Amino acid sequence: MDIFIIGIDLGKNSCSLAGLDTSSRVVLRRRRASSGPVVRRPGARSPSHVEDPRTEWRVLDERIAAFDAEFVRMARNDEAVRRLTTILGIGTINATALAAAVGNAWAFRRGRDMAAWLGLTPRQMTTGGKPRLLD
Repeated sequence: MDIFIIGIDLGKNSCSLAGLDTSSRVVLRRRRASSGPVVRRPGARSPSHVEDPRTEWRVLDERIAAFDAEFVRMARNDEAVRRLTTILGIGTINATALAAAVGNAWAFRRGRDMAAWLGLTPRQMTTGGKPRLLD
């Protein structure tokens, strides 16, 4: 029995090795059942150390709440962000992101220039081959 190729079949709960000869026939097969996942991502903890997913969600929720609180603090301290939050539909997260991305809004000659820089385009109507931008 000459083994030319060794194949590994990783299943969800089992692992099997197959030895193939030169004509690709299986000449040896060994299967191993597992009580846990066969393949783990690098750095993963063993099953006995895995935390409850609900605990991980709670930790993530707490981190998100901390970020939200930081955005609110930033909004209180920045006049531009405070003014942006007075616009209907713009909250603290969008206002801080916009203020950080745009910086000095006076760099734009018109509001339309800033809208184009953001990737927003005005509504357009075409009649008779003449495009017309609507405000």
